[in-house]
Amino acid sequence: MKYNQHIRSCVQHVTDGGLAESDHLIPYLIRLRQISDEANQAFNYDSTPNVSQLDSVRAEILGRAFEQQLDHIETNFPQEVWENCEFNSGFCGILRLTSASTNQDELSSPANLY
Repeated sequence: MKYNQHIRSCVQHVTDGGLAESDHLIPYLIRLRQISDEANQAFNYDSTPNVSQLDSVRAEILGRAFEQQLDHIETNFPQEVWENCEFNSGFCGILRLTSASTNQDELSSPANLY
């Protein structure tokens, strides 16, 4: 499901409601999902079951852009978010996905990473 205004509204409603102890994690998990979707689209992983055919310059630029987003997450998200196993697993999956994107020999479908 693509991130859109409706999902944004739902996330805000659930987060503001704070009914469950873990509700505060939802915006962070959604942000990871957004980055995963963006990487998936940028590297054309959904287009075919085969390796994406990006030129090395474009792959390098995109890889660095995603690396900067992940660095921002690492330094700015609260410690309690990092203690969540689902968040850590998603973050590591996206890190592998975006790291492999700059090395065309290592690319594979990330469908099951997150």
